[in-house]
Amino acid sequence: MANSPTCNPYNQREIKVRVAGNRKKELLAVITNELDKIHNSYERLKYQTLVPCNCEKCKDSQTPYFYDRNVLYNSLDACNYQIQCQKSFRMVDVRRLIDDVLPTLPNLEVPISECVTRNQVFISYSHQDQEWLTKLQKHLKPMIRNQKMDVWDDTKIQPGAEWRKEIENALAAAKVAVLLVSPDFLASDFIADNELPPLLNAAEAKGLTIIWIPLSFSSYEETEIEKYQSAHPPNQPLDSLNPAQENKAWVDICKKIKAAVPQ
Repeated sequence: MANSPTCNPYNQREIKVRVAGNRKKELLAVITNELDKIHNSYERLKYQTLVPCNCEKCKDSQTPYFYDRNVLYNSLDACNYQIQCQKSFRMVDVRRLIDDVLPTLPNLEVPISECVTRNQVFISYSHQDQEWLTKLQKHLKPMIRNQKMDVWDDTKIQPGAEWRKEIENALAAAKVAVLLVSPDFLASDFIADNELPPLLNAAEAKGLTIIWIPLSFSSYEETEIEKYQSAHPPNQPLDSLNPAQENKAWVDICKKIKAAVPQ
C-alpha cells in the first residue's frame, strides 16, 4: 500500500492526501480520524474535508471536482442519491463517492444475538442496477398486494428519515435477503462492509435465507456469496436472456422468494 500525501504551498492552507492499494479506504479512515483529532483540538479552527469526484471525466484527472464531505452525508440523510459534478455536469452516485474513500458505518452491523422478529424480505442492490430493482419490484407486486410478503429496499426510506437507522432496522427484521448480484454490486464497499456482513452472519445462525440473483456475469466465486444457492443459473445471467426468457426467469425467481417467506 502506498500513501503519497502532497501539500500545496502553505498560503493555500490545503493538504491533499493520495492513497493507493487494496485497503486504501481503511488507511484513509485512519488518516481522516487523526486529522479530525488535530482539527478538533483547535477551538475556532474552520476546515472542510473534500472528496474527489469519480465521474468519467474526473476519476483519472489530477484536478478533479471536489465535494464537501458533509454535503455528501447530508445528501444521503435526505435520501438524495445523485449529485452533479460541476466539471462534467454529469450526475454522480453519492453512495459510490462515499464507498470509494470515506469511513464505513460500523453501527449498521446488527448483533445476531439480539432478539428480533424476522419477517421481512430485504433487497440489497447497487444503485447502478436501479433498473433491475424496478423489474423485481414489478414482479413481486402481486404477492405484496396479496399481503404474502413484506418487502424492503432503500427506496422505502422517507425524506428526512435517518437512513442509517432505517437500514439497520431493516437488516434486523430480514427473514429473506435478496441480493441483486452484478459487477457493480460486488464492487460496492458500502454493501460489502455494511449490508452483507449482518446478512451473512444471520444466514449462518439460521435466522435468515439468502437468495441471490445473477444480473450479469461477475466474479461472485471470489466472495462469500458463492456458498449460497442462486435463484437462477449464474451461467445464464438475466442480462443474457431475451425479453420472454427474462420474464419467465423473474416469475420463477419470485416463486422461490415467496416460498422462503414464512406464511
